[in-house]
Amino acid sequence: MGEFWTQALYYTEEIAKNDYISCDWGNCDKWPPAPNKQYFGRGPLQLSWNYNYGQFSNIFSTSGYDSKMELLNEPEKVSHDSFTAMAAGFWFYMAPQEPKPSMHDIMTGYFIPNAVDL
Repeated sequence: MGEFWTQALYYTEEIAKNDYISCDWGNCDKWPPAPNKQYFGRGPLQLSWNYNYGQFSNIFSTSGYDSKMELLNEPEKVSHDSFTAMAAGFWFYMAPQEPKPSMHDIMTGYFIPNAVDL
């Protein structure tokens, strides 16, 4: 289990890993998975699925053009690099993910659900 103080963030990768490549709604054209890579939950808020890795990489990577591919090609950086892991967690908490609002907006009461949301 590790030192007592590390146990809150002990698991940096999902324990029950599945085949986390989603090509629903044509998102494999927009967020193409790399060969032999899996996009299971990694990091403190368990970033999962190719489209989340691609979207986060788009705003996180400084590589410039087609930066979405950085974490699609190297998804393990989300669990092996501490800065990337925490940045992914903050991004996932703060960024709305269509069609849902951000976790932050829900927790702070900023998001007011309408009849369709309910």
